[in-house]
Amino acid sequence: MTNITLDAENLRAPALFGSSGAAASRRPWDGLRRRLSPLLRRAEPAPARSPWGEVAEAAPLAPGLLWFRAGRRAGYRLSAARQRALPHYLRSHDGWYGDAVEWAGVAVVFPRIFDPLPAGDGARSLYDLACDTLRDWRPEAYEAWFQTSLDMDEIWSCALMRFHREHRDDWIACDPPLGALCVDARGRAALAARPGGDPPYGASLGLRRGPTRRFAAPLDELHARRGRPFLIDLSRHEALDAEEQESDAAPFPPARGWDAAAGFRAGGL
Repeated sequence: MTNITLDAENLRAPALFGSSGAAASRRPWDGLRRRLSPLLRRAEPAPARSPWGEVAEAAPLAPGLLWFRAGRRAGYRLSAARQRALPHYLRSHDGWYGDAVEWAGVAVVFPRIFDPLPAGDGARSLYDLACDTLRDWRPEAYEAWFQTSLDMDEIWSCALMRFHREHRDDWIACDPPLGALCVDARGRAALAARPGGDPPYGASLGLRRGPTRRFAAPLDELHARRGRPFLIDLSRHEALDAEEQESDAAPFPPARGWDAAAGFRAGGL
């Protein structure tokens, strides 16, 4: 199974409705605007910033569903009403969904919007690509949404499972919501991490949880890796705890100088 990723170019407007040529590149959203008019006349203004920086381009695909590009990243932002349509296991804490993995949760929940839109290769729809992405990187969420069960060969071949196997001796951050992290004045988040992380199906496959340590990593790095496991770099990410803690021990006490209410929530909902 190939490593499925979706970069900003795959989510750019020309790929969405197959336009090409110089004229199309100058006005890439004309075709999509015709299809969604008159709803676009009532579109809300786009937020100025995203978790990945300033929003350079934005266009609504449907009421409450905004496509955006910020630097080298792209993705979708949902209104509060759209956000409530996603189950908790597919929902981001801030309504932003990046182009690495998070976007797939949006696409599978709204197939009537994404199934007619071709992916970058044109051979399949964005909905089809989203199904593959979700299965490869969020297999448990895939099973929950589609009410199915993957067999063992499918589970072990998932890109996420391969990642955890390849890094079983490395410290991988556990995955709390970004908005729940403690943040210091330098813009660093305090992360709990374990050797090998927390692979999906860990308990059912008999995988023992390793000891836990806490590290500090810049928030912008965490946002850059949203949707994927975050690998601790011991040469750059400061260890906040001198000793390892057993996984079944009491939680780490709050650290002095860290603010639990300072999690990054760009733009709000």
